[in-house]
Amino acid sequence: MAVHYNMHRWSHGKDKPYEKIDSHQGLREFYFWHVPHIQYKNPNVQIVRFTDFTPSPFIRCWLEDGKDVIFDCDAQDKDAILDRLIKVLGKSKERLEMEYKLNVTLQSADNPALFGWERDRFCICEVPGHVPCPGVCEIPVPLKGKYYQYKQEELEKYEQDMVENPPKPIPWERRSQSEFFKNWNFMFSKKRRYIWK
Repeated sequence: MAVHYNMHRWSHGKDKPYEKIDSHQGLREFYFWHVPHIQYKNPNVQIVRFTDFTPSPFIRCWLEDGKDVIFDCDAQDKDAILDRLIKVLGKSKERLEMEYKLNVTLQSADNPALFGWERDRFCICEVPGHVPCPGVCEIPVPLKGKYYQYKQEELEKYEQDMVENPPKPIPWERRSQSEFFKNWNFMFSKKRRYIWK
């Protein structure tokens, strides 16, 4: 897939004239907003951008059989360009629904690798061998982000305290997900910062 457009607004200075109606604006916005999503969903598709080569913006796509499809994007907005690409080259809604149903059946609740809402495990910290959540059990100082700021004597004292008085984690069986988040009240202050209550 090759995307061709000009950079009128940025290539001309204030003293140089440029077009009042920028017909390339929609394709520029399409490349900025939608091309990363297309690349993520299609990792085997190569996407190339050519700027300041053509008088009119267009997209050229090559198919598997060697044929190419050219989309004229003159004076179109980014969403119209995306809708046209999906309509011509994308999968149909029926195909997407079928793949979604297959995907849901593969990701059933029996899969122990999945966690989150409506799963056997809510958090990865419930899996043995992983670091527990800070709200459940205190994280050891060496595992915190900037433990290198501590002095060696402080770390040794902390390790000795941990051996003598280990923290007691709260078992997950005793609290449900709603109880876990019920105590977290967010307030939006006048300074536009979140305050924990």
